Amino acid sequence: MAYSAFSVAFLNVFVARDAGLFRKYSLDVELIQMAGPLPIAALSAGEIDYLTGYTTGLVAASQGAPLKGLIVTMRKPPFYIVSEPSIQKPEDLAGKRLAVDRIGSLQHLVARVFLKTKGMNPEKTYLLKPDRYLIR
Repeated sequence: MAYSAFSVAFLNVFVARDAGLFRKYSLDVELIQMAGPLPIAALSAGEIDYLTGYTTGLVAASQGAPLKGLIVTMRKPPFYIVSEPSIQKPEDLAGKRLAVDRIGSLQHLVARVFLKTKGMNPEKTYLLKPDRYLIR
C-alpha cells in the first residue's frame, strides 16, 4: 500500500499496521512511501494493490485511470499554516512566500483555496516547493 508522506494524514494506516488490524483480517500489507505520479504507475503495473491519499488518485481518475475510491477517513484534510511571529492574521500572507510540498499537490490546492477564501489572490502570493528543508 502506497502512502505519500509520513504525516498525520496517514496516521490511521500506521495505527492499523501497528495494532495488528491488517493481520487480524488476514491482510498482508507492506507500507511503501511513494509520491507524485509514482503510485499510479506502480498501481497500473501491478506492483502495488492500493494507494492512500487524495490528490494522486483524484487526478489520475480525472484523466481516465480506472480507479475506485474505497474509503475516506477524514472529514477534512489536516493542514496548518506555521509562520514567523510577524504573521498574525491570514491577510498578512499577501505577497509573502508560502511553501508547499509540491506544486499541484493537495497542499498546493488547499493553500490556493485558503488564500481565495480569505479574499487574497493566490497569484500574488508565492507558492513554492523548497528544494530542501532546513531544521535549526
